[in-house]
Amino acid sequence: MVEVILDLGRQPEARYIDRSVYLNGGYISREDLQYVVSRIGAFTKDNRAGIERTLHRLSAMRNRFGDVIGLTCRVGRAVFGTVDIVRDVIESGKGVLLLGPPGVGECVTGDSLILTTNGLQPLAHLISTDLDEDQFAPIQATVFGANGFELASHAYNDGLTKTLQVTSRQGFWLEGTPEHPVLALTHTGDLAFKRLDQLKLGDYVAIQRGQHVFGTETRLPSFAFTRRTNARDGVVPLELTEDLGRFLGYLIAEGTLSFDNSVSFSNADPDVQSDMINLTEALFGLCLRRHLYQGRWNDKDFRLFSVKLRRFLEHLGLTRGRAASKRIPSCILTAPKPVVTAFLQAL
Repeated sequence: MVEVILDLGRQPEARYIDRSVYLNGGYISREDLQYVVSRIGAFTKDNRAGIERTLHRLSAMRNRFGDVIGLTCRVGRAVFGTVDIVRDVIESGKGVLLLGPPGVGECVTGDSLILTTNGLQPLAHLISTDLDEDQFAPIQATVFGANGFELASHAYNDGLTKTLQVTSRQGFWLEGTPEHPVLALTHTGDLAFKRLDQLKLGDYVAIQRGQHVFGTETRLPSFAFTRRTNARDGVVPLELTEDLGRFLGYLIAEGTLSFDNSVSFSNADPDVQSDMINLTEALFGLCLRRHLYQGRWNDKDFRLFSVKLRRFLEHLGLTRGRAASKRIPSCILTAPKPVVTAFLQAL
């Protein structure tokens, strides 16, 4: 058998190399076509799909409304012996370059977070900045994969190209090339790879949890500040401690850097207020003061007036903006477990 043809309003037809046979069962209805479509993989933009764990492939014909009105189901066959022509090259131990048509590359953007032996790091931090477009380069990075930690040997720069961003209902997101695969749940409840451009609303995508892998970095990036004559000086720490992690957690949760010369914090819990006051004095030698808000004093708004502290926090990755735009500072992503724990407890 070569293929099976299912066209709306016609009898199903099986085609062999030397003949065609109409199958019993009446004429194809829309329900018949929908039954088949619901049990196969997602169609690509060129109306092609496959059946998981097989070499069979299907192509769809649609009307102008996008409804499937015909299916061609081609029987897939494994062809044996073709690898023999390159076996000597493969077994020689030399490098082999495999070329394919456009669409075989799989890339994610440089800000994608990768779990390494030193915590979460943006992909761009693992790759040399000298890597030119359309070039490979060796790297030495141990990353967490499907089977635990594995050694990544090379990186590739795809340059400027079309990307898609997928966002889950819980706010997890990934941006990559349309052909980049992710693990998704199939209609049978199994996990299978799907390209980003094949995902649709309502699909379930796998997110790995429970690795319990943390970083080891406590040294903060060097910070330089030119003091103005009327600026409150204060001090800035050189090491990332649990106290600083907790302070950053409080600010991410209920603080803001909206003003150029100060840091604002708002919380009505007396215990949190007391802890924040003590942390501010111990870490920076500054006083957290109650703030006059809209002409009135209240019991929850506080302000730290220090340009140096404001610049230091910005240097660590905190930014001005609304709650939806806040991000976890990069120093926390590569911090040891006790620091990460203190940060999360303060959120």
